[in-house]
Amino acid sequence: MSMQTLDLRIGACLQGEFLLARVNVLLAFQVNCPGCFLHALPVATALHTHFPDSDVQVLGLSTVFEDFSLNTEEHTRQLLRDGQVVGETAKHLKTTGTDRYDTEIAFPVAMDAIGEDGVGQTFAINRFPGTPTWIVFGADYTMYAAWFGHRDRTAVVRIIDEALSRSQPTGPAPDS
Repeated sequence: MSMQTLDLRIGACLQGEFLLARVNVLLAFQVNCPGCFLHALPVATALHTHFPDSDVQVLGLSTVFEDFSLNTEEHTRQLLRDGQVVGETAKHLKTTGTDRYDTEIAFPVAMDAIGEDGVGQTFAINRFPGTPTWIVFGADYTMYAAWFGHRDRTAVVRIIDEALSRSQPTGPAPDS
C-alpha cells in the first residue's frame, strides 16, 4: 500500500516560521467556521504546548472553500493580531458572552494559496472534505493520518506518537 503525499500550497506565511519537523500536524481551518474555534484550534493549541521543541510541529493553514468574503487573508491576520472573528464564528462566540477568540494561537499559521476560482489550492488539490481538516505528515510530506472534524487531544497525541514511531529521525546519527 503506497502512502499519499500532501500537496501543500502556501500563499503567505502569516505568523511564525512555517518550517517542517520530523512529524507535522496541519490544521486546515476557515475563520468563518465555528467548529474550528470550538474544537479544533483549542486542540491544536494544546498539541503545540504538549510537543514543545520536539520532532513535532503544529501548523495552521487558513483556507477557503465557501463564504469567500469572510474567509480571507485579512480576516485571518485580524484573528492572529487581536482575536477578531467574523461571520458565524462571531455570532456563536457572542452567545458565550465574548466577541473575540481569547486563546492565543502561538503556532505558525499560513494562508492557503488561492486558485482562480477563489478556493484554497491545498484544500482543492488534496480534496479536503471541509474544515476543520487535520493532516499528520512527515518532513517529506508523506501523510500518516488525515481526518475531518473533531478528535480530542488524547486521540490526536496517540496518532502523532504512531507517526513518530513510523518516521525517520532527523539530524545526525547517534554515536556508536
